[in-house]
Amino acid sequence: MDGRSNVGIKKAEKVFCMVLAMLMAMLMAMVITINVSAGESISKAKIDEYLYTIAYSQQEQVKEPIYGSIDGEWNIIGLARYGAVTKDYISKYKENLLKEVKAKDGVLSTRKYTEYSRVVIALTSIDENPTNFGGYNLLKPLAEFDNVNKQGINGSIYALIAIHSSNYKIPKPDKNYTGEVTTVKKLIEYIIKNQNSDGGWSMADKSECDITAMAVQALSFYYTGSDKSVKKSVDKALKFLSRQQNNDGGYSAEGISNCESTAQVLMAISALNINIEDSRFVKNGNTVLNGLLDYYSNGKFSHTKNGGYNHMATEQGFCALTAYYRSLTIMNGFYDMADGISYQKVSKKVLEKKKTAASKTKTTKTVKKTTKKSTKKNTSKSTVSDKDKEETTSVKNNKKKQQFK
Repeated sequence: MDGRSNVGIKKAEKVFCMVLAMLMAMLMAMVITINVSAGESISKAKIDEYLYTIAYSQQEQVKEPIYGSIDGEWNIIGLARYGAVTKDYISKYKENLLKEVKAKDGVLSTRKYTEYSRVVIALTSIDENPTNFGGYNLLKPLAEFDNVNKQGINGSIYALIAIHSSNYKIPKPDKNYTGEVTTVKKLIEYIIKNQNSDGGWSMADKSECDITAMAVQALSFYYTGSDKSVKKSVDKALKFLSRQQNNDGGYSAEGISNCESTAQVLMAISALNINIEDSRFVKNGNTVLNGLLDYYSNGKFSHTKNGGYNHMATEQGFCALTAYYRSLTIMNGFYDMADGISYQKVSKKVLEKKKTAASKTKTTKTVKKTTKKSTKKNTSKSTVSDKDKEETTSVKNNKKKQQFK
C-alpha cells in the first residue's frame, strides 16, 4: 500500500472519529436534558430514609393506635405496607379495635360505610381476617350496595379497594336488607357513571383532585382488563389531573395547596406504575414527588406549606410515599395485599445507617433555581419540635379532608 493510501485511510479515520465524537456529544446532551428536566431525582435510598423516619416518628407520636380515620387505620396501613412495625404495636391496635367493634356490636356506622372499608383494608394489611374479627363479619355490610353509596362516590371507591385488597368474595347481605346487592361490576359502573365531563370526580358538583385520584386508585386494578370503559375513564381522569397540577408539582383543594391532595395523586400514578418523571405530571421542572416533599420535615407532614405537624397529612403522606416506593421497587401495589406484612422494629441506629446510605447516593439536580430552593426546603431539618402544637386548619378544610376515610 503506497503513502497516498495511508494518508487517505488516516483522513477517513479522523473523519469517522469526529463524527463519532459528535454523535456521543449529542447522546450525552439528550441524556442530560432528560435528567434535568424534572427537578431533583430523589433516590430509592432517600425515599427509604424518609419512610423509615416517618415509621419511627409515628410509633413514637401515636403510642396507642385506635379505631378511627386519624391515629388509627391509615397509620396502621402505612406502617404495615412499608413493613416497619412491631407485633406489639399491631396488637395494641387490634385490642383497641376489638373493644370498639364489640361496644358497637359490629355496627360501625349506619350512614358512612367507608368505616367498614377502612377497617377491612387495615385488617387485611396486617394479615387479619375481616370476615371473622372477634366473631363479626366486617366485610358483610359492603354487600349492601344502596347503603355503601349513601355518603357519595367515595363509598363505592373504597368498597372496591377493600374488596380487591385480598380479592374477597362479597358475602350475602343481612337478611333484613331489601336493597340492591353489591357486585364488583356494579361498583365499577357506579364510579364511571358519576365521572364529570372534565374527567374528574366530586363529592358535590365541581371536580376535585383528591377524590379523582381516589377513583383512579380504585379503577387501577382493572385498567388493563377486558372492560375498555375503565381505561377510557382513567385516561380521561389522568388528563384532568395533569391539567390541575401546580407549578410546584403539588395539588390544591378549593384553591389551597395542600399535602393531602398531592398525596392522593402520587398514590394514583403509583397505582398505575406511571414514571414519576412522566411529562404529564411535571410542571416547571417539579414532579408530584417534589410537590409532596414540600410538606415534609423530619418524619412528619404538614397540611399546608411551612405548617406544623398534622396527623392526617402525615398519614396520607406516609401512605403516598409507601405507594411510590413499592412501585419504584417493583413490589405489590399499595392495596394489593397478597404479599402480607413484614415486621421490623424501628431504631435510631438503623435510621442513622439509612441516612448514611442515602447521603452516599448521588442524585441528579436540575439547573433551575426554583427547584433547587424547593429541594433545599424538602431535605432541611425540622424547625418544628415534636412537642409543638399540631397545625390548625379551618373548618372548611377539615370538612374537605374527611373524604379520606
